[in-house]
Amino acid sequence: MKENDIFQYGIDHNIDTSCYRPSVGILLFNCNKKVFMGERIGTNNRTLQMPQGGIDEGETAEEAAKRELHEEIGTNKVEIIYKSSELYHYKFPNPIQYDKICYIGQIQQWILAYFLGTNDDINIHCANPEFSKWYWIKIGRVINSTIGFRKKIYSAVVAEFEPILKYYDKQ
Repeated sequence: MKENDIFQYGIDHNIDTSCYRPSVGILLFNCNKKVFMGERIGTNNRTLQMPQGGIDEGETAEEAAKRELHEEIGTNKVEIIYKSSELYHYKFPNPIQYDKICYIGQIQQWILAYFLGTNDDINIHCANPEFSKWYWIKIGRVINSTIGFRKKIYSAVVAEFEPILKYYDKQ
């Protein structure tokens, strides 16, 4: 994959968005300002990812984020803090088919969400599990904990959200 295959997407970039699956990514953090990351089922190495998934037709990014969290980690006890100022897109290593449509990547709205629950609320053993293990990690470890094709998008998301996270104070 070329170095510039993943970059921040803004209104003046000319990409064919029909080739990119509309999706949402969630940077979920807890009271210790650590980020939720899960070890994806079926990966041979210990690479982690943040929760993410498709945005259904008629659904907002915030609604999709709460649905995806419930589907992937068994809870949507969150407070939405912030929505990314830009959409981001990246290419998959290989095209993926969803609902009979072949996508070359994802275009994502990223959500910063504060976890209102306890660790006991998290249940990754749901109907269609995606994670085999999960962790709360320091935001500085997020980028190096994920697989190569996600590193640049995670770098951009961390750069946008870290200043907000740093000063966030849940009273």
